[in-house]
Amino acid sequence: MNFISKYRYPSISVGIVFNDEIYLRGHGFKNIKDSIVADERVSYYIGSITKSFTALAIMKLYEEGLLDLEDPISEYISGKIT
Repeated sequence: MNFISKYRYPSISVGIVFNDEIYLRGHGFKNIKDSIVADERVSYYIGSITKSFTALAIMKLYEEGLLDLEDPISEYISGKIT
């Protein structure tokens, strides 16, 4: 059983960079109803997952001693923060 049918995803995209070569491939369907095949240019809605990546990046900076969680955000970002 392949990954798409096992987890019931309509499509997945893969991107790999190795030795300055880029491999891009789409698998499955961009639109199942109209049988539009996914290719390497398919855009996906990512919803709130960017918040998790931001939190991970902040914690990595904290672990490396490059950021203090108690500092005000204005110490790292200039301009008006609303």
